[in-house]
This record gives sequence, C-alpha cells and structure tokens, in this order.
Amino acid sequence: MNQEGEKSQIASTQRQPSKGMFYGNLVSITAALIIAYLLLVVYRYGFEILFGDGYFMLMIALVVLGVLARYFYIDAVEQAERAFRDIAPWVILLAFAGVLLGYKYPLYGGGLIVLSYFLEVPVAYALFKEFQSISMVGALLFLAGIIVFGVSLPFTVFAKEIAIVPLLGDVIKTLGLLLLVSRILQS
Repeated sequence: MNQEGEKSQIASTQRQPSKGMFYGNLVSITAALIIAYLLLVVYRYGFEILFGDGYFMLMIALVVLGVLARYFYIDAVEQAERAFRDIAPWVILLAFAGVLLGYKYPLYGGGLIVLSYFLEVPVAYALFKEFQSISMVGALLFLAGIIVFGVSLPFTVFAKEIAIVPLLGDVIKTLGLLLLVSRILQS
C-alpha cells in the first residue's frame, strides 16, 4: 500500500501538461508577438500613437487575447488557480479600461495599462510555479522576461528609446514560452 502511495505521488509531480496549458501558451506567444510589434512602433513614434486608429484595434486584440489566455490557463493550473480567478480579471479589466481611456486621453490610458502589467506580475509568478514542472529554463526565461518588461514599460512614456528594454523582456518571455511549448509537444 505504501508503494502505491509513492507511485501516485510521483505521478502527481510528473503530471502531463494539459491542452489548456498548451493553448494558453500559444495565445500568450501570439500576444507577445503583437506586443513586440507595438513596442517597435513606440520606439519609432512614441507611445501616444498606440491609441490612434491604426493601432487601437491591436490594443483591443491584446485584451481579447488576455481573456482567451485566462480561459485556457484557468483549467490547466493548480497552484495558480487563485491568481487566475482573483487577480487576472482585474488585470484584463484595467487593460481594457486603459485602452478605451487612452483613445481620448493617452497618458491616463497608458497609466492604466502599465498598472495592469504590474498586477500581472503575481499572476505570472503563479504561472511560473506551474511552468517549473514542464521546463525550469523555460519557466525562468518566462519570469525574467515578465519582470524586465513590467519594470521598464512605464519609462517608455518619458522616452520612446526606452522601448527597447521592455521589448527585450518580451523577447525573453517569448523564448521561455516557446521552450515550454516545445516541451509540452515532446511529452
């Protein structure tokens, strides 16, 4: 009976990543690619341009992708379930409000979006803990990228050239997500 208990404990620590984890990561990669493009635009023209007609729909698409990622992740996570249930909806709501407010008042809208990314850090940390069972390197890249992105993003309001730093964080996070997806596909 003790041997059976050990087997179930080993099985629980080596559980297979779910389809929700896979699709959540794919949605997150898609969002990261859009974010990278938008950061290049910010680098070139400044953050105010994001709220113009041409980029406004991409900002809305990021909010929709946030909702979709939460949908996939919430059923795929165990340790991060509370963060996805309690914090993630506020992150999405703040981002959406920021996009809408930014259309008329870019500085205030940008502030709400930055705040939403600060609130995303605890959600990302909870997800990092889930990712460790898939790939420690992928999980570390993901978390490091999120931190670099979140800490440096507010400074793009003051100097567009700073957009390179959150772009670097976004690239690091994306590399981590790609590694995680490849490990999920191998399992």
